[in-house]
Amino acid sequence: MLKELIEKDVIIDYLLQRSNVTKSQLDTILINSNKISLEEKTLLRDEGKVSKGSFLRTLSQGEANVQSSFYGVILMQYLGFFDDSFVNLIRIVDLLKNVKLKNVDRTEIESILLLIDSSINKIIKQIK
Repeated sequence: MLKELIEKDVIIDYLLQRSNVTKSQLDTILINSNKISLEEKTLLRDEGKVSKGSFLRTLSQGEANVQSSFYGVILMQYLGFFDDSFVNLIRIVDLLKNVKLKNVDRTEIESILLLIDSSINKIIKQIK
């Protein structure tokens, strides 16, 4: 399921490579959003069929990684490490929603990804 999305959308691959969620975890989270039985979900992973236990364990790990990311962002904000760069990231998220809905060319996508990197690097410099 994820493999097909990555082939169609370079933004997903770019963000995934830089996140703390693995491909298997994201694949599992995406599959789990479908309203089908657990048995059917175990058949849909890009790597092929997995056991129910493996599917649920990977789902739990992925959800924990996503949750941890949010808590980390909130902690950094609470400690005062974010300024306008964080606001820029929120704007970029809104921009990405529009990109997903429209047919945007490769050059525009690359500009958006550079903007993401730039904003994150500014935040990281504040932490150092």
